[in-house]
Formats: sequence, structure tokens, C-alpha cells
Amino acid sequence: MALEVLSERPQLEAFTALEEHQSQTPGTFFGGKPVLHCKHAGVTLQIPQNQLQSHAAIAKLQPTAVVDGPTTSQLATISNVEIWVTSERFVLFQLEPSNTGVSIPYPSIALHAISRFKGPQYTSSEVGLEALYMELSLNDTELVNAEDEIEVLEVTVLPPNYASVTESTTPYIKELFAAMNTCSDLHPDPASPDSDEEDEGEDTAPGAGGWITSENMDQYFDEAGNFIGGGTLGDADGNIFGRRGNLGAGAGTVRTREEDDEAAHGSNGVDGTNGEDETKWRRTE
Repeated sequence: MALEVLSERPQLEAFTALEEHQSQTPGTFFGGKPVLHCKHAGVTLQIPQNQLQSHAAIAKLQPTAVVDGPTTSQLATISNVEIWVTSERFVLFQLEPSNTGVSIPYPSIALHAISRFKGPQYTSSEVGLEALYMELSLNDTELVNAEDEIEVLEVTVLPPNYASVTESTTPYIKELFAAMNTCSDLHPDPASPDSDEEDEGEDTAPGAGGWITSENMDQYFDEAGNFIGGGTLGDADGNIFGRRGNLGAGAGTVRTREEDDEAAHGSNGVDGTNGEDETKWRRTE
């Protein structure tokens, strides 16, 4: 998965509103619209000037100003940006002057955190305004390995009217941060092929590294309820294999309530002994 250029602005009709998604049980977990967790318009991005050309998708965004400073620390200001936090991807779209955007897969967001921005309206003793700081990995997360040099792009998201806001907090940033936390959990980092074999049982388990919810269930189960997620494969006997090994007998098996009752209580009686005396363990000295 890598960053992608968007030539068209996302449309609300293409998503399910979070309130609607939370208010009812979906009719199906497959083929539904992505969930829109958060959307804000009029935000501003700040990106180091020397990193603007680091990726073709980012290079299409047009700076509206450059903050003065040493060449290595100049910041390009990109205004008129919409942010879409969806269950599928994180989207930045500049309405003017470029009318273009970038779609970012969540595993490519190496870091997101709340930082502090100090504009000219703040004194040296003030903490500054809350901003959202991100580090984007420009390497393809499915192809990168330990020998590759990781390319990172730094992006700071500033709320609307950031130049005139005097408060130290803003609901925009907290809402963005919370939505990104939720959606990032739906897209755990892909397992590295070089990771230790002793971690095999953990990173091949269903939903390892994240949560299985109604928003990403189709990545782990098919419409018949069979486990398919995490790049796993099955054989003709119904065994399910993880990325580097067998998950074990019964992994991903869906059982009926009757089968569960029979397994718990036996097929002939409450304890499965059909009334016969059962052999008990005796304490030995």
C-alpha cells in the first residue's frame, strides 16, 4: 500500500456517516460503504519545504506561502485543505489552487500526535495552539524490508483560523486525533517477513495487532463466516495457515450452539458418562 494521488474531491454520498453506522446493525458486513469518522474543511498543512518533492502525490499540493528561515527548516504552508478520516483511508484534499489530494493508507502513518504550534499571536511564555503532527512513511509498507532506508514526510495540521486563535486547545485537533486512533486500529501494520518465528502464534492470529469490528470484518471472514484474514491460506482438510505457519486445528471454525452444548456436556448425559461411575484422581503421597 502506498500514497495515491486523488484528482477528484471525495463525495459524502460515498460514505456512511458515523452516527448512522453506530445507530443500527448493518444488513451485511460485505460490500458496504466506508464509514466517515471525521471531516474538517479549511485546515492548513505545514510541510518542510525540502520534503515537498519527496513523493509525487505530495508534490501536486501547491503551497500558498513559505515560512522564512534557514533553507533546511523552511516550512511550506498549504491552505484550503479538507481532511477526511474514513475507515478505509486518511485523505488530504486541497480545494484551491491545486484541486488535488492524496489518499494515505493507515499503515503508512508511522506516527500521529498532538503537538504545539506557536503563531505570532502567542508570547514566548504561552504554550501555543494544539496541532496534529504526523510522520508519513513514503515506502510501500507491503514491500519495505529491514535493509531499505525509510523515507519519512513530516506534516503538521493546523486548525481553521489558526493565525488568529488565541486559545491553547481546539475541538478540531482532538476530534481528528481520536478518529485517527480508531481507524488506525482497523488497519494493523503488516507482519514483517523477517520477524522472529517465536512470535508466529501472535502475529498470525485473527486481528493480530488491531480489532475486528463491523467496519473491517470482510478482511477476516467471508460471507459464509469462514476465516480468511491476514493473508492466510487453507488446505483441503479445512486447516488454516497463517503467514508463516499453521494456526492449529479448529482455527476459524464456526460451530453451532448445539455443537457447543454437546462438547461441554457430552452426548449421553450431563457429564458424558451415561450414568456410569467416573474414575477420579486420587492424591498420592
